[in-house]
Amino acid sequence: MLKLVNRRGAAVDEEFLEYGPFFVAVLDLLGQRRAIARLEGFSTKDIEDQSIGFMNALELTFGAVLGVRELFSEMTDVILSYEQKFRMLSPAERAEVQRLVKPDIRLQAFADTFVLHFSLAEGESLPVAAVRSVLLMCCETMLISTSLGHPLRAGLQAGYGAKLSDSELYGPVSFRAHTLESKCAKYPRILVGDDLVAYLEREKKRNETPGLRMNLRRLMAEESLALFSIDDDGKHIVDYLGSSYKQMIAPKVPDEEIKDAWSFARRELARYQQQRDEELIPKYEYMVSYFRSRAQVWPDLIVENA
Repeated sequence: MLKLVNRRGAAVDEEFLEYGPFFVAVLDLLGQRRAIARLEGFSTKDIEDQSIGFMNALELTFGAVLGVRELFSEMTDVILSYEQKFRMLSPAERAEVQRLVKPDIRLQAFADTFVLHFSLAEGESLPVAAVRSVLLMCCETMLISTSLGHPLRAGLQAGYGAKLSDSELYGPVSFRAHTLESKCAKYPRILVGDDLVAYLEREKKRNETPGLRMNLRRLMAEESLALFSIDDDGKHIVDYLGSSYKQMIAPKVPDEEIKDAWSFARRELARYQQQRDEELIPKYEYMVSYFRSRAQVWPDLIVENA
């Protein structure tokens, strides 16, 4: 039996500790730390000059961080309409679908880093539907934030953890998601852990009583897997410009965001090449290459000379 104690050696009441399988997404808003790091250390001298420098850096970074926070806060309650897929269902069946796909996603923010998590334990709703919702959120957030000049890097993973509070998750799944984002992703992309892929594969093939729940589970798993692609290094990524994403969000295509994100990626690559910035050139070479590889999906938006 699991026995937990606090730092004083007192036993922790397991009844109030939720542990088991979880989904975790760690997202980092790139470029913010560089801007903040330009500020000198605190000194009691020249306080006014330091304050001006801090406010200038804050103007460049705070808006982006706050914008992403607000975007995720709004989107955690948004699920794309299922009317097209289930328009033949009765009102009672439609209500059941809405109940099954309602996500219970928790968001925690640390400066320019955002952590989303939720339990994968089976309950009234389907956790796999929440996975699909977060994947779509990641796609949209990547495009919107990049179009505004702030690309993301992310790591998504499934595994075991324990909720220490409503918003705080502890355990190997959190560590592994963070490692994917901070150590493995390297470029502005959304990296997917192997265990998350395996979880979705199991959900797609899971045996249960035939009916709405089984059909919805398989659909959510299949559509989640369809949002992945294999990158050049053999790792799974969320394909935020892929044909599957385009089909799922139709007809609400983010035209301006894609065009602006494409322009930003090329502009930043040219800027860092001129500056000979060996740290950032590969990141934007990757992003420009990725956009070019999806030009056939968005021929009117990803235009070379636009």
